[in-house]
Amino acid sequence: MHLSYLDFGDDNVLGQAYSFSGSFEPVLWRSKRWSLNLSSGLGMVYLNRIHHPDNNPLNQFFSSHLSFLLFIAPALEYQWSDDWGMRLSVNYNHISNGGQKQPNRGMNFPQLGLGLHYFLNQEDWPEYVAQEKGVNWFWGLESGVTTRKTGNGDRRELSISLAGQVTKALNPINGLAAGAEMEWDYSEGGHHHPITAPFLAHSFLPGRFVFSQRMAWYLTRPDGVFEKHHFYQRYVLMFSLIYGWDIGVSLKAHGQTASNLDFRLGYRFSQ
Repeated sequence: MHLSYLDFGDDNVLGQAYSFSGSFEPVLWRSKRWSLNLSSGLGMVYLNRIHHPDNNPLNQFFSSHLSFLLFIAPALEYQWSDDWGMRLSVNYNHISNGGQKQPNRGMNFPQLGLGLHYFLNQEDWPEYVAQEKGVNWFWGLESGVTTRKTGNGDRRELSISLAGQVTKALNPINGLAAGAEMEWDYSEGGHHHPITAPFLAHSFLPGRFVFSQRMAWYLTRPDGVFEKHHFYQRYVLMFSLIYGWDIGVSLKAHGQTASNLDFRLGYRFSQ
């Protein structure tokens, strides 16, 4: 769990952020003193300066005091004693309200971290014997649901998506995937014809978590819907429950601008 404070360097327009988040951090490689880790997670953030048409019109990034935080941070650690070590990390962060209120450009920003850590309770790392690869291919289905503002006052409408993909596990940590998504976004003028978009993806596969980064192309869409964009990204964080069922969240974005955050339910079939 993380508690953090962030100053954007502009007290009048952007202000400060206070966040509470959870993360998971698999160890990708380890020697006696060195280790390479990959931390990723999500949480909530409080922003003390948001958009207001009269008092703060220049802030096009944030329009809700309570927003979402997503981050990924590879880290290199060196432990020089049983109790002490140091850490160098490169963080990539995204803050937005997931399309719940406009304007919502959101903000993507990198950070460089350098720190010390002290182990209150140090335990020995278990020794594992290398095993042969398990499942190399698997495919799955996934559905997402959220609500978005229509631009007509505070009225909100459903946005529903259905995706299918095939994933090739390259090793126990990484996988490549291809698939397609259909989306019914009723906030965009009440259209009943779905958006269809094939995508390519990379996935981190550490244990019961899967973090995917997808690049999708708008193959078909109703007239006037996202007409300024040809591609979009979707970042998906899923947690494996039981018997192949997954739950999680995803963020859809056009470049640096967040479109919506939804909740996901999926099922994975092994081959």
